Amino acid sequence: MDAVQEALRQLDEGRDFSSPRSVLRISAEKACQRKPGAPYSIAENVAHADGWQRMWLARVKGEPRPAHTDWPAVDSKDWPAIRESFCAGLEEAMALAERAEGNEAETLLRIVVHGAYHIGQCVLLKRL
Repeated sequence: MDAVQEALRQLDEGRDFSSPRSVLRISAEKACQRKPGAPYSIAENVAHADGWQRMWLARVKGEPRPAHTDWPAVDSKDWPAIRESFCAGLEEAMALAERAEGNEAETLLRIVVHGAYHIGQCVLLKRL
């Protein structure tokens, strides 16, 4: 297993820290609640991360760049789909990493770094 695959696996499984699925296992009401002083809710944070992740996955697959808003407003009814899209994107990235080289591997590493950063922010927002 190469380093990119391993990094994606560790992010997805939560090796040495909480996995995205465990961190994001919260109600839509809690996910969409913006805590006092916080710039965004957990749901807005994940929607942002998911948008960029989908864009990078499209790049790796040679597909057109999907439309996305950098920091979209999120309604509680959207939370389950956003959460699932983000987690499914990590799984897709792991599958793509099996054959990724060069620029593709570099793009997949962006998913790891960006995803870990935003999952860490979600952990912090849950503690507030």
